[in-house]
Amino acid sequence: MPKQAELPVIQRKGGYFLRKSFEGKQREISLGKNSKNAKSRAIRFLATAETSGFEVAMAELRKKPYVKAGANPTFEEMAILYRDFCQQSANPPRPQTITHNLARLKCVMKRGGFKTVGSIDKSTLRRKWFGENTPTPTDNRTFASAISAASGVFKRSALAYYKARSIPLHNPFSGLEIVKPKVSPYVPISAEIREKIWNDCQTELDPPNALIVLMALGIGMRRSEIEAATPEWFSRQQDKVLVHIREEKHFQPKTGESGVVPIAISLYDTLLRLRGESESSYFVASDSEKTGAGRIWERVRVVNRWLKEKGLNNRKPLHALRKECGSLVAKSMGILEASKVLRNTPQVCAIHYAGIAELNTVDVAKTFMPKKDPFSQVAEQLGITPEEVRSKLGIS
Repeated sequence: MPKQAELPVIQRKGGYFLRKSFEGKQREISLGKNSKNAKSRAIRFLATAETSGFEVAMAELRKKPYVKAGANPTFEEMAILYRDFCQQSANPPRPQTITHNLARLKCVMKRGGFKTVGSIDKSTLRRKWFGENTPTPTDNRTFASAISAASGVFKRSALAYYKARSIPLHNPFSGLEIVKPKVSPYVPISAEIREKIWNDCQTELDPPNALIVLMALGIGMRRSEIEAATPEWFSRQQDKVLVHIREEKHFQPKTGESGVVPIAISLYDTLLRLRGESESSYFVASDSEKTGAGRIWERVRVVNRWLKEKGLNNRKPLHALRKECGSLVAKSMGILEASKVLRNTPQVCAIHYAGIAELNTVDVAKTFMPKKDPFSQVAEQLGITPEEVRSKLGIS
């Protein structure tokens, strides 16, 4: 039994971790954030691993049932396996992605009436999902999204990990026919409605709610980014202000990467005026004591209702403001700049904004570098020919 001073415990952002090789693989096991508890957990873990094996030690540490070799996992057991895989992965998914993938798998199994992973029948899944109803394009999109996320639990590297634990599985959704609706380009709102939203939000909404509107429409920020933003995200330069969208304690950027968006000083001054003497550690004050995800959710509800009253009849009004920002940037500065502002790939931006005939896109041809021909890829998703895509983008 190693002494406490000899324990292979390391400390870094997020708490304490036991770093040691088990079964020929280097592992990092989370021990929590309390230093005293971390040491006792490490000692207990090493003792159990030595006598009963690594998997039993992991189950004991997490106080979760041990998944036996050859099992046909239930959802709860599958969640344990998938989280174990993600923890030992050299490039693990984001925590939000892990939670989302498992939530979609749970939804699929519940709606299909499947008790175990092995009982998932892809031939009856679609019928059980939709019942007797004729699916709409939105229904098809929801179904396709759910299957795509649930399939993430069974990607190739994960299946190899399960097999190494003597639990051979396959992707139950492999080969499932999914009707993916065509993606339509974003249709910009009228200048009149846009100006009305911009001006009226400052007089008709509470300052924190007006901030949400301006940060989406003026900066192109996602709801989660507005929610996590702190005053430190904004740095004033000589002729502009830079918004540094970066990882925080309760937030990780959607793509896992930070981004920098330049905005006009006049917009920043307006934001500061609306923020006033707020004592909140966040840029946008919450209307509750909650921190992390969902902190400003009630404010977002109010904003969405207000935007619909102003004539913005999109399914997600606040997110439509972000797309409107991208549309304005794409029209004036091109797809490449729009992709930088929105922190999306140029391909995604082209799909959303290719319907704007007057786009200035001289850099698009040099920017697109996917494995598949970019114009064929965009054309396929828009339901038009590659030649029409080139024409809309002004590229011969």
